[in-house]
Amino acid sequence: MIINIELSMRGVLRNFGPKLGHVTRVRYDARVRELVPQNDILSASALSLLRAREQLRAELASLDEKVVGLAEHDGVGCLIMTMPGVGPIVALTVISAIDDPTCFARSKDVGPWVVLTPRRTQSGEMDIVG
Repeated sequence: MIINIELSMRGVLRNFGPKLGHVTRVRYDARVRELVPQNDILSASALSLLRAREQLRAELASLDEKVVGLAEHDGVGCLIMTMPGVGPIVALTVISAIDDPTCFARSKDVGPWVVLTPRRTQSGEMDIVG
């Protein structure tokens, strides 16, 4: 949604003449404010879009804090997050998907269960990949 607001802002500015150009997230707000002061209509619409963007960013930051807090306060979540590349969202997803880890005889059975790896059965000359 934030990206949609930023793209709408670019379109509004372009319709009135000024171009936003390449700008970082940090500098976005300042760049828009420096382009809009000469036109009252443009200024009103741009500033309302900036307020909406800021509110969405604040809500997203709040939700991120809650997700991180949930994962860090769960012992299993902390343990899962020690693996490289695993953050709070993946940790909470794994915890919620696997309610009872005792359902799996071996840790190798979890991958096929979530369809990340194929199940393999080997015995003698028989090799079944399913």
